[in-house]
Amino acid sequence: MLASFAAPPRRTLLLGVLLVAACVAVYAPVRQFDFIEYDDSVYVTTNPIVAEGLQPARLINALYPYEANWIPLTWVSLALDVQIGGLAPGTFHLTNLILHALNALLLFVLFQRATGSVWRSWWVAALWALHPLRVESVAWVAERKDVLSMFWGLWAFIAYTSYATTRSRRAYALALGAFVCSVLSKPMLVTLPVLLCLFDLWPLRRVFWQGRRLVPAVNEGLWALLLEKIPFALVAFLVSIATSVAQRRGGAVVPLTAISLADRLSNAPVSAMLYLRDTLWPTRLAAFYPYTPQSAAAAVLCLVALLAVSVIVWHWRERRPYLLAGWIWYAAALVPVIGIVQVGEQSRADRYTYVPIVGVIVLVVWLAADLTARSRLLQKAATVIAALVVVALSVLTRQQVEYWRDSGTLFGRALEVTTDNYKAHQLLGLFFWNRQDDASATEHFKASSALRPNYPAPRLGLGNIALRRQDFVAAEQHFESVRSLNPTSVPALNGLGLVRANRDDLVGAVELFRQAAALRPDSASVHYNLGDTLARLGKPSEAVEQYRELVGLAPNDIGARLKLGLALSHMGDEAAAIEQFNAVIRLNPQLPEAHYSLGLSLAGLGRSSEALHALDQALALRPDWPLAQSLRAAVAEGRFPDSPPR
Repeated sequence: MLASFAAPPRRTLLLGVLLVAACVAVYAPVRQFDFIEYDDSVYVTTNPIVAEGLQPARLINALYPYEANWIPLTWVSLALDVQIGGLAPGTFHLTNLILHALNALLLFVLFQRATGSVWRSWWVAALWALHPLRVESVAWVAERKDVLSMFWGLWAFIAYTSYATTRSRRAYALALGAFVCSVLSKPMLVTLPVLLCLFDLWPLRRVFWQGRRLVPAVNEGLWALLLEKIPFALVAFLVSIATSVAQRRGGAVVPLTAISLADRLSNAPVSAMLYLRDTLWPTRLAAFYPYTPQSAAAAVLCLVALLAVSVIVWHWRERRPYLLAGWIWYAAALVPVIGIVQVGEQSRADRYTYVPIVGVIVLVVWLAADLTARSRLLQKAATVIAALVVVALSVLTRQQVEYWRDSGTLFGRALEVTTDNYKAHQLLGLFFWNRQDDASATEHFKASSALRPNYPAPRLGLGNIALRRQDFVAAEQHFESVRSLNPTSVPALNGLGLVRANRDDLVGAVELFRQAAALRPDSASVHYNLGDTLARLGKPSEAVEQYRELVGLAPNDIGARLKLGLALSHMGDEAAAIEQFNAVIRLNPQLPEAHYSLGLSLAGLGRSSEALHALDQALALRPDWPLAQSLRAAVAEGRFPDSPPR
């Protein structure tokens, strides 16, 4: 039942197992899901820090900002997944699921230890973990940072709870260390020093209200309690500065010229209320909510509602301190993502509730338990209602999980439950473009552009479609339209370079590619195209330089390594070429071109027996390949062609 009572350790253990099992059962389908065409490639498949697995030389780069993020532990976590399961999406999804299930268990343990109430703590963890608003953080690989940050944050709370009761320096150090790990995974919990102060108020009761005064329940006094938080506050400050620098340098921070301060201040209370609405009625959730200006009336109404709740919980601060603690938890944890500093294009996001909504659930569960504490019948009724709510939420969550199967399903659903969703149209266009369905991609790109004429992404998509169709006039128009919106757009410069290269204006193409490379030295596609164009211009040494840059950025890109190997071979550096061809074969042993090229380079070095073996491998994969047949015959006869076929 909801009321607190001393449960035996065995029952507590069984409740923990039940909680984890429920999480696994509800979120299990994610193991079969694909990557999403929305940040997953940036975070994993094209991320040079991650894509090769746990390579020390690569992981050093995790200490530096990448793609407007400074989340070194998240990069390490994703690289570990690559080390274990390669680049198959199932491994990443499974890790997210495991971390979320562990977070549910840790949340249960935290409140059980801090309050002594097993059942109330279990209901909090179950309602939180099995709610549809959690799906985005679990089913989206790019949100590894959410579940990992919460994992370490909960350990920080547990260690702090131990410190508060034992005064153990070791526990304090563990709490601080776990907090550092949390904010290095994602800076969501930079407000943890404030949340620890709330924990002192309730449930730890290190301070309590006496009228309007806070009175310490320990001898140190209020200042001593505040001094404990200074190391945490210092870490939070430093991480906030580093994150702000990374986001601004990466262009993720939306300037005030794009979204005014008035719009942001209006959106904040509306978003806070919408999160509460979706918590109570989670039926129309989307992966992206377009940013639309809120009316002054809506903003004022929501602000009044939020202030009214604040007044109520303040009134009950002495008799029911959990109300104030839970409400301030919600407000404080929401501050980093409320949109005053706008990062990204969304007005709000389900993932932003992962930490804040804990406070609201605690508030509701403890209030329900207190209100029913005097009646056995009410306790039973509350227990039945809570169980039905958990079951209903689990059903809705399982349904919401299915929408994350792939980008087509996910953003198709977003169009159903939102209006004027230009981003969903654009991402659906990208989904269909990647699957060679140019007609559907064009439809969605045009719809996105019609909704948001100054949005460059769909215009880039239309340009890429025209480029693939070899309609270079249309492609040039689309890419130039993007440049009119943003003269330093790297994708537009890259696209225009491809247009010129296809028109055999190689010098002009190189100029555009070099401009793009100067703006984005970490763009793999720019180095790829620049290398190809330089090779066509007869500048193999410069082409090799670009291919090396490309391999450094995309170490698992088979095409990049194959091109680098061929360029090195053309320059006569067969030993270096062989190294690249062997790397390609390790990545994909079923590629006949790699075995053929390896055989050709080995033959050039006079290593005939090894060359014959490589050519036999190529012919085993492609038996009717004349080039491989003729080269094998020549090598077998002890001769090497003056102009070997490549």
